[in-house]
Amino acid sequence: MTGRPMIEGDERPMTTALPEQPIGAGELALATAELDRFPLPYAFALSQARMTGAARRAMAGTWRAFAEGVDAFVAGLGRSVPRMAEALRLPEHLVPLWEAAPEQQWALIARPDVIVDRGAPKIVDVNAGSTAGLFAVNDLLLRTHRDPRLLPCFAAAERPRFVMGRYADLLRRYLTREDDLIAISFYAWESEQPDHPDSGLWYYTALARELGRLGLTADLVHAEDLEETADGIVAHGRRVGLVLRIFLPDVGRPDEVAEYFRIVAATRRRGVTFLTSPWGEYLGTKATLAALSDERFTDGLPPGLAARLGRAIPWTRVLEERRTVWRGDSVDLPRWALEKREDLVLKPALGGRGKGVLIGRETGPAEWAAEIDEALADDGVPWLLQELVRPDHERVAYLDAEGRYTVMDAPAVYGAFVLDGEFAGALRRHGLHGERKLMINGPSGAIPSPVYWSDRD
Repeated sequence: MTGRPMIEGDERPMTTALPEQPIGAGELALATAELDRFPLPYAFALSQARMTGAARRAMAGTWRAFAEGVDAFVAGLGRSVPRMAEALRLPEHLVPLWEAAPEQQWALIARPDVIVDRGAPKIVDVNAGSTAGLFAVNDLLLRTHRDPRLLPCFAAAERPRFVMGRYADLLRRYLTREDDLIAISFYAWESEQPDHPDSGLWYYTALARELGRLGLTADLVHAEDLEETADGIVAHGRRVGLVLRIFLPDVGRPDEVAEYFRIVAATRRRGVTFLTSPWGEYLGTKATLAALSDERFTDGLPPGLAARLGRAIPWTRVLEERRTVWRGDSVDLPRWALEKREDLVLKPALGGRGKGVLIGRETGPAEWAAEIDEALADDGVPWLLQELVRPDHERVAYLDAEGRYTVMDAPAVYGAFVLDGEFAGALRRHGLHGERKLMINGPSGAIPSPVYWSDRD
């Protein structure tokens, strides 16, 4: 496979440091022993992604433009939760969940997906809120790279960018006392059992261990085991100083909703921070991408912000019977979507891990038409159309399942780390399936490669 052709002015600011020599499977197994304890559901990259100063500034600027757009959106609606939910087309039954929790900065912790197309980064998914992940994975991979067995494999790299120290500092700000327990809290339902394909237990465990390395005590706690006492919130026999929420209740399950309201009320009464509140979940959805891309919103913005938003996010619209603007032309949205199948992606406004996402160029015309009709008829969570952003290809070296040293050019997506609302780093994910399948995440075959930063352009 070869990468996309270079175009004039394309400086390709994302580069890769390839290993100077391959490593045997036995040596690699010893070097990655810490990773294997969790275990991470990825192949291990024997290469280091590099990000130049220009690329770093571009990615940070993309995030700033999006965040300013969200701030303008919220301010324009008077910070009214019902009005925001209506504007985002989110179901009304989510409003009480949103209003019950304390208001927080919406992007305290986020990990937007950023695709770089010919050197220009665009946010294709926001991933703000409780389930934003890969922070601990980034630091685990960086530390593994420093194993003496692996050092001979790598060419000289730029500065590694660890992020968990900043993550820990953010949590310390909200802890009642530093020796209190951080409860990494999730529901004890089927999807969080170790053998379930959607389970995040491996990541929660990695998060707890990385926080422990940084002097904080964190443990995995079922939400149902958070107990309110006269002395505060208690779990596993310890006082809880912070509930790090890794759940959002399913409104179709009364037991989940009841637990959510119980925990919110208990943390309020006992002065314990509930981090993060659902503000991040709802403002950080794909629906927000559609709202901030729509001409009905951008036409009312200062021209400079509207232009920066247009560069920061791809064209995105809620799928509905209406006319809208595509590259200056007025189009009938549903009919036009059928004609432009190969240039579009269909995705639900809520959800993650690539569930429900349909890439037009990977879908036949008949199936695409049927999915469009079904999405239009769905009276629940809205569906979105988004312009397909073709990722630049980057080189990755790894050992395949048979232990063979492999180097390939693969499309890449970046998980950008946002802490306290600011861009803090990134992890590159290489798509194992190349151009045949552009959904690049763990379940769909991805190889994560930690990004090393350069101060040079």
